[in-house]
Amino acid sequence: MGRGHAECQGKHYRLAHAELNALLATATSFYDYPHDNGVIYSTFEPCEMCLGALVMSDVVNHDVFALADRWINPSVMLEMPHVRRHIHNYLGGVLEE
Repeated sequence: MGRGHAECQGKHYRLAHAELNALLATATSFYDYPHDNGVIYSTFEPCEMCLGALVMSDVVNHDVFALADRWINPSVMLEMPHVRRHIHNYLGGVLEE
């Protein structure tokens, strides 16, 4: 289990997104324990970079987020066979109100 929050402004580093920080916070445990059913919960829909990182981590199979990002269109990525093998559930709008 790990936590992360966006630190782009505080660190002056544009890659310090919440999802990446959460993955980095749990990086050491990825190799020590089975990880075939990981879930990430986030406030906003992950950007293309973060979705790619979730796929490449080979840990997260389920992505649950509260608010869809109107600038993000993950449909192209989610149709890719490699992404579909890793991301089994992509659920947005949870607690949107």
